[in-house]
Amino acid sequence: MKLVIRIDDVGYTDIHDIGAFRTIDRGIATSADVMLDTPGTESALRRLRDLPWIAVGWHTHFWGSPVLDPAKVPSMVIEEEGRIRFRKDLHQSEEVDPGEVLSECRAQIERCIRILGRAPDVHLAAGDSVLARAIRATCDAYGIAYDFAERGEVTFPGAPPARPVADRWKACRIRMSDGMGGIGPLMSDTLSVVDSYDPAGALIANREGLKKLDPDGVSVLVFHPGYLDEFVHKKGDSGKFARNFLLSRLADVEGLCSDRLKAWVRENGIELVSFRDALYGTHDYQNHLKAIGSDLAAR
Repeated sequence: MKLVIRIDDVGYTDIHDIGAFRTIDRGIATSADVMLDTPGTESALRRLRDLPWIAVGWHTHFWGSPVLDPAKVPSMVIEEEGRIRFRKDLHQSEEVDPGEVLSECRAQIERCIRILGRAPDVHLAAGDSVLARAIRATCDAYGIAYDFAERGEVTFPGAPPARPVADRWKACRIRMSDGMGGIGPLMSDTLSVVDSYDPAGALIANREGLKKLDPDGVSVLVFHPGYLDEFVHKKGDSGKFARNFLLSRLADVEGLCSDRLKAWVRENGIELVSFRDALYGTHDYQNHLKAIGSDLAAR
């Protein structure tokens, strides 16, 4: 049974990324989705350059500021507390200039190439807004894989519609499986869910969910590990569930690094893989585990 452990929001800030990279260095994270427009982007990409066994995704929240001069993308930005940032309705707006959006998307990927040495490996595309279309066009231009995974059990109000898996990726049998105990509990209007949020415990306890995973496919679990600073707390995400995700980040760091979750991986014969491994048949993550003598290497 193959499992991708994807960590999101990498590159948020340098403080946030102390927690995110802890799950790579000491935990079981196999793929990192990086925001290419936030304060910690460049330092995150420099660190990932030295971790070639970790697949890199393009995480397109657009919670930061443009890579281009804001004067070149005026339809995409607002001023907030003296700071130029992307407008908060960017993912839905049809009023933004398509040419500006495409130019900014390309600038973000060029930034990644300049620092990481390559474009991101993957993007989980969704929706059909001006921004979504520009993102897919940019992925096509730079060879970034998208439309490769079935959406899992979890959805939420306002979520963009799922896109079908592209023919070229169907044989990979990749499926988002958040119902196993990932972000699902956080999709709530109440903060009380955070008090009982235990990502490692939820996975370990969900024996029925484990049985439902495709033994011949690749399942994907998504987490948001990171530490908090003022930018993460006050200036980044402002979405409906932002507070819940904010407070859960520390639990995700602990859970992904925990001995109990590592024991669960070993006891259930789970093969940890990256998105690149899942798509192209490489063995980067497993080869890394074997090279460091990890007992998490598949037997």
